[in-house]
Amino acid sequence: MDVLGTTELITKFNFEEAVSWHYDGGLLYSCNKKELLKSKHLIYAHISGGQVQYIGITKGSLRRRMYQYSNPGKGQATNIRINKRIINELKAGKNVHTYIRIKEEKDKIHFNNMVLVPSLEVIESLLINNFETELWNKKS
Repeated sequence: MDVLGTTELITKFNFEEAVSWHYDGGLLYSCNKKELLKSKHLIYAHISGGQVQYIGITKGSLRRRMYQYSNPGKGQATNIRINKRIINELKAGKNVHTYIRIKEEKDKIHFNNMVLVPSLEVIESLLINNFETELWNKKS
């Protein structure tokens, strides 16, 4: 896989904008297509200032995952860390959006007369590890 940039992620992997983030004393989000909030088992990317910052997957609904970022619980280290990152980006005047990609039929890999279907975790890992810039996924 070639090194990825934001444009390649959106165009080659069919990501679409789903969520806009806002700060008004707390982290808030809105969805431009309400039906997407019910979507489950998808890959998402937080994009700030036109650059992918974080790639993740949902096990439950998109609504639940975005809520967890906007209202992280005390023991949810990743949610707390990403909440702070999004807030910092918004306070710096950047636009933050979340793009999604629902797992597709074409995600199958044909190999030696077998059909392999990579899990969301495998696709997520491939995207993260082949990205051109350091992502928020890396704990720093």
